[in-house]
Amino acid sequence: MIVEKNITGNLTEFSRAEFRNMADTMVDFDESRKAVRKSFTPENANVHVQYGGKSYTGKDLAKIARNVWVYDMGRKQTEIKNMEIYVKPEENTAYFVVNRNETGKFFI
Repeated sequence: MIVEKNITGNLTEFSRAEFRNMADTMVDFDESRKAVRKSFTPENANVHVQYGGKSYTGKDLAKIARNVWVYDMGRKQTEIKNMEIYVKPEENTAYFVVNRNETGKFFI
């Protein structure tokens, strides 16, 4: 027998089988909580920009912006702490901001 004190302070007795069943239920509950945590978050969203027969993903645009930063602007990739990209299809241009203060652009 396993003795446990419940919320009200009373002692409750459980058989080993009942206790194992409760423990299994708790594990199942914990696993379901982990599954919920792994579900969709906005950070996991895939962005696709399509216009005029062209198609770019967010990763494509980030790679191009990184290459412009490194090869065209002569900067180091390690200097990039964060990057924001703004796409203006009507201008066929994507603008990017690195580390919230340095800007660049490229044609798409």
